[in-house]
Amino acid sequence: MKDGTLKQASKILSLFEDTPSDQVQAILASGLLADLRDGNVAAVSRDEFRRLLELLPLNPPLLEPIGTVGIAATGAFVARERFAIDASRKAKVKISYLGDNFEAWFLDKVEASAQGVMLRYARLIRSAPDEEIRREIGAEHEETTLAAIYALMERQPNGESGVLLTDGRANIFYVRGATGTLRAVYARWDGDGWLMSACSVSDPNRWNDGNRVFSRNSCVSPAPLLWSGSFVLESLYPAAEHPANFGQLFGKCDILAVIYCPQFPGDL
Repeated sequence: MKDGTLKQASKILSLFEDTPSDQVQAILASGLLADLRDGNVAAVSRDEFRRLLELLPLNPPLLEPIGTVGIAATGAFVARERFAIDASRKAKVKISYLGDNFEAWFLDKVEASAQGVMLRYARLIRSAPDEEIRREIGAEHEETTLAAIYALMERQPNGESGVLLTDGRANIFYVRGATGTLRAVYARWDGDGWLMSACSVSDPNRWNDGNRVFSRNSCVSPAPLLWSGSFVLESLYPAAEHPANFGQLFGKCDILAVIYCPQFPGDL
């Protein structure tokens, strides 16, 4: 291995050109430069190193975790039966618009019965296309279902506040269409009902910051149902909304299980 050159030494000196002398002396006294000289810098994440020094990351995350939400087990889900335009007072879920892409790609879809699942949701910090959002989510987490989307809409059928945004911004999901192609599906509340639209995940257009992105928290096993005679009790999910730090912990699987043992019939 060749020794450092004068040109390289000059480059190092230039990094400290406008640095106060007391700061330079503090760096020299800390021994950190010597550690960098002797260590395997290729194995060090620069963003992690900056975090230890209380500096902002060079590449800040695209998504800010908000929390998690549980979706109960579902039977077979027939999209055409649930996603129909009806914004009347009698509508189970007010839906005021179905986009052409959504109708073409999803109305013929029938999803099989599924066990309960935990979704995580996050705020889009800056505008980005689907490609960047999906890369940050990770392929193992990105795919959700129409049944999960509809289950969340059922909790806010008239635009009530909840996990889904109802201020006109988009709630973004990644779902496979009837032919198996992954698409971006988004739901927005327009004041009269839910608007359902879809686009290709290769669309170069950028989503606005402030939109909400949903993904599967696949670290958590689907929640089973507890049966006893004619009683059915869903396993307990954590509350629908949590502080960001809880969402981050949950996403890393630091929480393994929440177990509740009911004393029948007194606890029912």
